[in-house]
Formats: sequence, structure tokens, C-alpha cells
Amino acid sequence: MKDIGMLKNSRFLPTAQPLTVETSSILGPVFGPVQARDLASPATKDAGWGWLPALSLSGACGLLLVAVADTLSRSGTGWAEPLFWAGLLALVTPFTVRLASAEAARRERIGLVVLLGLMLYLVKIMHSPFGFTFNDELIHTYNVKRILQSGVLFRENPMLAVTPLYPGLETLTAAVALLSGLNPFDAGLLVVGAARLVLTLALFLFYEQASGSARVAGLATLLYMANSNFLYWGVQF
Repeated sequence: MKDIGMLKNSRFLPTAQPLTVETSSILGPVFGPVQARDLASPATKDAGWGWLPALSLSGACGLLLVAVADTLSRSGTGWAEPLFWAGLLALVTPFTVRLASAEAARRERIGLVVLLGLMLYLVKIMHSPFGFTFNDELIHTYNVKRILQSGVLFRENPMLAVTPLYPGLETLTAAVALLSGLNPFDAGLLVVGAARLVLTLALFLFYEQASGSARVAGLATLLYMANSNFLYWGVQF
């Protein structure tokens, strides 16, 4: 009787182990496929790209409208501006709907914000596809050419004397041009595009770390992109 009482004591019983993914494969025939699937790791639900391929196509259609609007604006067509805004709306709206959805996986959200950031960068490139046209861009392009010609940093710039004292952008662009054989304009596009990609991804990871939610991170990054400076000023060379 004493032995039986000791066996009834919970201290002598083996500790119950939590159910794991491996356990679900054994419990599947008992509890059915639904219960077994619910025990699966959340990582298994993050395996697909979701709507990313379809939204890549819709975004390309939006960029096409923007390109047509840019072309018509150069000929003075009056309805080029409404077409431009329609193209931006067609580009951004599907991404917004998907990022607001609770169904998108983390990997899909990262792909969406990075792709949208790069597509908005293409909007700026289509504005000036053959050369830099904004004031600051002309100043920094001059610095790049001076570095390529002389091989020396900190050369004087009569347009804005302070700019040669901060040659980080120009040095990197000159290095890309020398290594690749590209001209300063094409090299500058690559450098700024890489910076846009890093910025967008860094924003998502920062917001995700702060909020603990990939959904909040995607929406916060999208809200940052809604800043008007993000479209043109933020990607000037």
C-alpha cells in the first residue's frame, strides 16, 4: 500500500512534455488533420511570396502609365498630369491593400516594401532618364567628374564651395564608374538605387524591432514613403 501511495505522488511521475511539430505527426491520425496543422510551426506559414508576383505586374502597369504621362508632358499635352497621378495611384494602391492585410507573411511584406521603394525610384528616373537635371545633382556630378579627371578629392567647386568637403557620395560613384566603365550618370543611378534599397529595408527592420509586428512595420514603412520628398528629393544624386 505504501508503494502504491508513492506512485500516486506526482513528484515520482515523469514531467509532461509540450507538444511539438514532431508530435503533431503522431497525433495527426488521432486528432485529425486540422489539429495537426494547427500545431505546426509559424515558420511553415512563411514559405510563400503571396501576392508579390501579381503586385509586381500591377506595379509595372502603373509605371507604364507614369512613363506615358512623362512623354506626353514633354509635348505639352494637358491631360498628362492626371494620367501621372493615375499611374501613381495604380502603383501604390494594390501594395497598400496587401500590406494592410493580416494574411501576408513576413517575407512577402519585406518583398513588397522593397519592391515599392524601388518602383518609386524608377518614377524619378523616368522623369530624367538621360541625365541629372536637379540643381544639387548638377553640383555633385561636377564633383564626380573632377575626381575622375584628377584622381584627387576635395577639388574646388565654384557652384557650391562646401560640397567637395563631403565627398562620400562622389567618391563611391567615381569608384563604381572606374570599376564598371559606366559614365557618372549611370554609376550615380546605381549608387542611389542601392541606397534606396538599403533605406527601405532598414526602415522595415527598425519598425519591426520597435513594434514587434511585421504588419505594423510594413504599414509604417508605407507611411514613410507617403512623404512627398520620398519620390523625388530623397533620391536626388
